[in-house]
Amino acid sequence: MTSQVTLNSGSFRDPVNRVYEIKTRALKDSRVLRGLNEVALENYRKLSKEKFFQNLVEDRHIITTKEISSDDSNFKDIIADGWVGVLEHEVVPFITYPYEWTFNMLKDAALLQLNLIEKSIENGWVLKDASPYNIQWIGSTISH
Repeated sequence: MTSQVTLNSGSFRDPVNRVYEIKTRALKDSRVLRGLNEVALENYRKLSKEKFFQNLVEDRHIITTKEISSDDSNFKDIIADGWVGVLEHEVVPFITYPYEWTFNMLKDAALLQLNLIEKSIENGWVLKDASPYNIQWIGSTISH
């Protein structure tokens, strides 16, 4: 089965990376990949080693992300667009938007944003894009 890598139409604002999707009928085979430039890749590598970040991932406050290797079947497709590295993000099975959420969901999302900001600043990092549109619900937990 060949897979087609497509650029996510909503990924255009940040010049240091782009999101790509591989959609299949079986969700377990779908993928979300991100091409990064050299600076963004270096920042990700540093951040992923930080204990506070690892804790946020373990607590499911940030989705699981990993760097994929050059022998991955989709790596070359994304590198061909001029990126130097590729990350793979956990697939969120169902996307929702803040205007669809209940008051308690909005409150939980705001508290998560504040927590992420606080933990980041305490550890010498800042959030680049703190928007409610970057929050998603997976089951009964919230992820950024």
